Amino acid sequence: MSSVERMLFLNQKFNILQMKINHDLIMDAYAFAWHEGVYPAFNDDAEWHLPYEQFFDVSAEMLGELAKQLDDAWLPKSIPTFYELEERYITEGSNWTRSLLISACKYMRLAGLFDADLWKIVCKESKCPTEAHTIIRPFRKGDIYFN
Repeated sequence: MSSVERMLFLNQKFNILQMKINHDLIMDAYAFAWHEGVYPAFNDDAEWHLPYEQFFDVSAEMLGELAKQLDDAWLPKSIPTFYELEERYITEGSNWTRSLLISACKYMRLAGLFDADLWKIVCKESKCPTEAHTIIRPFRKGDIYFN
């Protein structure tokens, strides 16, 4: 990854977030994914992220594995809580952190994956850290910060 590619990625991120803030032209899920470093794999209608997968903290592979885990649990109604997801994904040598897991889950919720019942179980009181409750909250353009 070259510094020029990184600069192009950051410029693209800035432009996408500015379009969200100034004109509300970007879907919440897509803007959130860029803001939080989650590869927006479930936004088929947009292509701006395609050349930049390597720069996202949550890769398409990581996101796909998590989505499959939740999908496999959703149908038989054996949905894991956030702490159970954390136990499975945040292991030694893993790229996952608590904040990345929260961001990936919130992106999937914003993208319309699964139903509200699944997310209520994932974020069940006393079965998740306080910050995981942000998964079920809306994403607003006022939540965008440039750092």
